[in-house]
Amino acid sequence: MFFTHILAHELMHSLGPHQIKVDGRVTTPRQELKELYGAIEEAKADVTGLFALQYMMDHVAEMNLEGVLHADEAAERQLYITYLVSALRSLRFGLNDAHGKGMALQYNYFTERGAFVEQADGSFTVNVALMKNAVLQLAHDLLTLEATGDYAGAARLLTTSAVIRPNLKRALDRLQGVPADIEPLFETADELTGKTRVAEPTPVAKKPVKKTPVKKKRKK
Repeated sequence: MFFTHILAHELMHSLGPHQIKVDGRVTTPRQELKELYGAIEEAKADVTGLFALQYMMDHVAEMNLEGVLHADEAAERQLYITYLVSALRSLRFGLNDAHGKGMALQYNYFTERGAFVEQADGSFTVNVALMKNAVLQLAHDLLTLEATGDYAGAARLLTTSAVIRPNLKRALDRLQGVPADIEPLFETADELTGKTRVAEPTPVAKKPVKKTPVKKKRKK
């Protein structure tokens, strides 16, 4: 589900108005939201990606996706649990870029609405029913900010929500000893087909020839 949501995220960057009118001016969301646009846009792509996947799950038969996408309760839960884990992973890299700020906004928004739940033992879970509704609400809010070019509204949302709150900091601190990322090792095509490739000899660098300077005879 991690790959599936990342794919949906990239596709959903195209969702929303690309040209808008503000006070009679023809402009774009990027121009109006200025330096705030990146964080709002990254959050929008994440949230509308979740919305798109849930929509396909809800209409899997109508869209002839039975052989492509699982659509039962277990699949829904897997989608949102994977998204929660992905959020915590992303936040470990900090809020130095648009992705980090956008993820902090989402994490706090969903926590406030009871969709992300920190349990007594410090573990986390997702209330799927509340999550679905919160995704719709946040998608609406973010798309409206872009459609209206509301810089002040974007600033308020990011100022209050794109932050690391104490409960989140405690959770991230507990992950100090866990690697934030891994370096995967892939089998090459030759290994999969059983072929053995003969390594080409490494060319030996030639040593530069030292030229002996020729002394010129002085004319008498």
